Amino acid sequence: MNEPTQLERIVEKAAPTDSTPQTSRKKPKKPFLHRACHGAYRTMKGAAVASVLGFTAMVANYYATHDNVRIKQAQGAAEYAHPDRQTTHILNYLTGKEPLSRNERLRLLISFGEELCKVMHIESPDFSHMNERQFVAWMLHTTPGGKEDTVDSALKDLDVMIPLQRPHNPELYTTLWKMEMDVGAPYVRWSTGRENQERGLGTIVSDTTKYNPFSNTVRMHPFSGPLETLIAEFSHARQFNGSPFTSYMRGAESVLRTIARAVFERRSLGDAYHQEYATPGSLEYEAHKIIEPRLKRGVIGRALTSDIERTVNGD
Repeated sequence: MNEPTQLERIVEKAAPTDSTPQTSRKKPKKPFLHRACHGAYRTMKGAAVASVLGFTAMVANYYATHDNVRIKQAQGAAEYAHPDRQTTHILNYLTGKEPLSRNERLRLLISFGEELCKVMHIESPDFSHMNERQFVAWMLHTTPGGKEDTVDSALKDLDVMIPLQRPHNPELYTTLWKMEMDVGAPYVRWSTGRENQERGLGTIVSDTTKYNPFSNTVRMHPFSGPLETLIAEFSHARQFNGSPFTSYMRGAESVLRTIARAVFERRSLGDAYHQEYATPGSLEYEAHKIIEPRLKRGVIGRALTSDIERTVNGD
């Protein structure tokens, strides 16, 4: 047999063998069900890791955000104070014990105006040199249908929505502060861009009325029914401060159910999550269908009713 030539040896060495990996060969596509299950497994694995890390962070932050309310006797009546001065001020304002200064209200209005500019995708004016009247005039000029109103009537509406002084209700004051202590002494903040600085861990969701278990903070809008929304978010504070692990796991289950609804029913995440309020056993159902009605009974319920009537009648 003739010996292979030099050229043949070079060709033979360059030729691929069975053991040589074929980088150009495409891998066979796995069945859809296999890929779907694998994707679901990775999602659940990631959610589980996030849940463990989140719960660990919540527990680690617990002792930094659960302070004791101070109580002292003054002129035969109990006076309450949270270690966080802003929380004390807001609760006292809602019960009529302290007024809201014009500068405070203006800061709330400006913060709202800044958020409005972001939503409407318009350039934000220089709010720093505006007073209340100038801000209201800008609002009427900017918002649809606003030109039909006058500045004076809009200022009257502002005094109804955010009065500088709310009627003092001693019974409501005592009840609200006892409730504050009962649900875990959460911090209270206005839900606006400038007033959302929290003590402790922050949150990645957008600013809105909510309870943040990581920093034990309730946020509420100052413009409509602040007392009512405060009680609604107190119900979440009661959940997480009473049974933190159970509540956190319920929250994780809600997130997984929401993702599943959004994917399989082709719905937005917000719409899919809204169904949690009508799902027995869910975090939202327990908070707003079971706990919240209990918190609103008695003097709180009467105060809410009178607050709503005052807003509607413009008193």
